[in-house]
Amino acid sequence: MIDSHVHLYTARQNMALAWMTDDSPLRGNFRVDEYLKDSEGQAVDGIIFLEVDRIQSEGNWAEPIKEYEYISRVILNRLYEDNDEGTSGICPGKRDKSIVLGMIPWAPISEGVEAVEKYYSMLVDANPEGISFIKGFRYLVQDKPQGTMLKPQFGESLRWLANKELVFDLGIDVRSGGLWQLEETEKMLQMAPETVYIINHMAKPDLRIPPSEIVHHENFIKWAEFMEIFSKFKTFVKLSGAFSELEHNLDYSRGTEAYDRAIQACTVYCEVIFKYFGPSRVMWGSDWPVCTVGGGKNALANWNDITGDIMGILKLTEDEKEMVYSGTALNAYRLNY
Repeated sequence: MIDSHVHLYTARQNMALAWMTDDSPLRGNFRVDEYLKDSEGQAVDGIIFLEVDRIQSEGNWAEPIKEYEYISRVILNRLYEDNDEGTSGICPGKRDKSIVLGMIPWAPISEGVEAVEKYYSMLVDANPEGISFIKGFRYLVQDKPQGTMLKPQFGESLRWLANKELVFDLGIDVRSGGLWQLEETEKMLQMAPETVYIINHMAKPDLRIPPSEIVHHENFIKWAEFMEIFSKFKTFVKLSGAFSELEHNLDYSRGTEAYDRAIQACTVYCEVIFKYFGPSRVMWGSDWPVCTVGGGKNALANWNDITGDIMGILKLTEDEKEMVYSGTALNAYRLNY
C-alpha cells in the first residue's frame, strides 16, 4: 500500500510550523519512527510526504527550504540522529530503500514564475540529490483570501509546473472555507488545463451533514456538481482527510457506532468520487498525523478499515482496490517503485 498523504516533522521543528500552538495535540515528534509504529500491520510499502505549512512570507523561504533539506535527509538515510531527526527513513523489510517515495514541498505559487524558478534553484543548491524526489508542489489555498487562485501569477506558476512535469497538490476546504472555493478552483483549472492536479481530501466536503439529509443538502449537491466538472481536467482525488471533517473524539474502531456512522457519511461522497474519477484516479491517503486529532491514536488503521468497507459496499473489484491503494499514486506522482 502507498500512503499518498503523510506529514513529517520533529519536535525541534514545531515552532517553525505556521499553525502550531502551545496546546496543539500535534506538538512533538512525528517522524518516520512514529509513523511506522502507527501504521504497523497496515502493509504500507511507501509514503508521499506533503509539506507541513512552515512559516514563510514573500521572498522569505528559509523554513520551507529547511523542510526540503530534512525530507531529503530522510529519503537519503542521512538523518542527524543527535538532532532528534529519528533513527531511519528505511522501509521495513526493504534494505536501503526509503519509505518516502516522493515529496511535495511548499512553493511560492502565488508569487509567479520568477519567484518559483528562484525558489526551485535554491532547493537545488540546498540538496541537489533530493530534487529527483520532488514530484510536485503544494501551496495551501484553503485559508487564503478569495481571488488568490485567480491571480495571473498563480496561473503562470501552474503552467510552469506542467512544463516541468510536476503536479500541483490542491488543498481547499469546502466545509470550513465555503463553496466559493469550488467556484474559484474551476476557474483556476481553466487557467492551466495542462497541469496535473491532486485534489487533497476530496476537497474537504461537509461530512457532518446527517446521513439522511446528505443527498438533498445544498452543500453536497454543489460539491458533487463541481466534482464532475473537476473530473474533466487532469485531476486525481485523495481518499483521505475524513477524520478532520467528521465528529472528533469518538472511537472509530470497527464495530463501534462511530465507525458505522463514518461509513454512512463517507459512502455517499465516495460514490460520487468513484463515479466521476474511477479507481484509476483515486488514491488512498491517511493524512497522518493530522488524522489522529479527530480519529484518535489508531486513526490510520481505522481509516484503512473504513475505506476498505466502503469500497466493498461500492463493489470495487480487487484490481480496482489495488489501484486505489497503490497504482493511482504510482501513476499520478510518476514514482520509481
